[in-house]
Amino acid sequence: MMNLSKSTKVVDKSLKGIAGTHYVAAELSRRGYVTLMTSEYTKLVDLLVANVKSNKTALIQVKTSYATRNRWQLSDKNESWIGDNLFYAFVYFTGSETPSIYIVPSKIVADHITKLNQNWLATPGKKGQGHKANPMRHFYLDKNIPGLDTLESKEFRSNFDILSLE
Repeated sequence: MMNLSKSTKVVDKSLKGIAGTHYVAAELSRRGYVTLMTSEYTKLVDLLVANVKSNKTALIQVKTSYATRNRWQLSDKNESWIGDNLFYAFVYFTGSETPSIYIVPSKIVADHITKLNQNWLATPGKKGQGHKANPMRHFYLDKNIPGLDTLESKEFRSNFDILSLE
């Protein structure tokens, strides 16, 4: 297997994201689902997934991380991206280990990043100053954050059943 650790020189940030999208698409296809990758210009949806036997579908936004375990960058737009068949696939590429995929419903992600941002804005900075609002958001797994329920990675790791495609 290719070593995709931090030492790997990737010319373009988009290559990291597309690697994660291809990896999730391959895993879904391996499980028997029809999986289509959207155009790079499609906002918020990277994969369209269908089970032709059950006639059920899911929309997936893929987020990929190489550098930081269990942390992915999102934006304020993700706070309002909520739906029963909308999901995130958070991919973490480690050195030589098999990449991890965490499937998380959009409502959980939206609630988590909204509350985390509210906490951050209400907490003074290192010098006592207030934080300024900005569009950046982070999603965490397995991180104990005061005022937030910790989202356990084991609940979401390789949990393709959460897509409810059967």
